[in-house]
Amino acid sequence: MAEQYKSGVNRFALGVSVVALVVGSGMAWLRYSDGDPAWIFALPVVFTPMTYMFLTRRREERILPMTTRGYTMHVEKFQDGAISRLVERVVQHGYQLDVADLKKPGAPAPLGDAKLGNCEIRLREHRAPVEYGDLTIRLTVHQNGGMLGYIEASDTQPGFYDELAQYVVAELGDIVGDAEFSHSATHERRPVTALRPELPKSPYGLGLLLSE
Repeated sequence: MAEQYKSGVNRFALGVSVVALVVGSGMAWLRYSDGDPAWIFALPVVFTPMTYMFLTRRREERILPMTTRGYTMHVEKFQDGAISRLVERVVQHGYQLDVADLKKPGAPAPLGDAKLGNCEIRLREHRAPVEYGDLTIRLTVHQNGGMLGYIEASDTQPGFYDELAQYVVAELGDIVGDAEFSHSATHERRPVTALRPELPKSPYGLGLLLSE
């Protein structure tokens, strides 16, 4: 779907640019006929690529609206675990995840022994276009041993990363201890254990992505 949007925008921008070149050349000829210097013909040549670049600038952001949904997690007695363990559990559902450390932009993926406690990471499905969005995970551990987590899904596709967020919440709950979660749309707190039976065996959004 994203590639179709891109292709449509490119064709539209190219068509407008060609029209601009033809009209600009005609106007340059009229001005030249009235005595203007020959360099007047350079103007449409210069402005045509500029028109194309302007129309295609940040096309994904202009065409694909971004929606954001969040999940809040509450744990009274936090049990820490490795980020890699969470990723391994989510990958079992069919995802191929790219992991980035939001605290250290450009650093290697925080895997290995890197811990979930106080982490700030971003997940993206490796096979999905970047403009699909992403998923961010921020877990804050308090001095009393509790944890407050926020999982935010940013989507340009109907619920692709929101669905991934639900799998993350379910798997995270099995790692960090007894947890409750709430969705930003309802704010109703529920035990994480109630979420797993509601999830499909295989993610719907991932199936649509792989069928394109």
